Amino acid sequence: MLTTYEEIEAEWERLAANLGPKCPPEGKATVTAWMQHTAKLPVTARCMHCGGLMSITDYGESWTVSCPCGRSKDTIKGL
Repeated sequence: MLTTYEEIEAEWERLAANLGPKCPPEGKATVTAWMQHTAKLPVTARCMHCGGLMSITDYGESWTVSCPCGRSKDTIKGL
């Protein structure tokens, strides 16, 4: 389990390298925010559009990750 911001950043870099050009630009903020949340760290990931902090809504087995402007929003399920 990832427990530090550094481990989360390294994991994001590994995931992005595996996805290559299929990785959407908003992906970093969304996935990093989710990983920070699941590690029980304060979320520091910011939207690339508005610069606002990403927020997580936890539904138990799914999560909505969003930003203040709404342009970076995604749902993560089944992890």
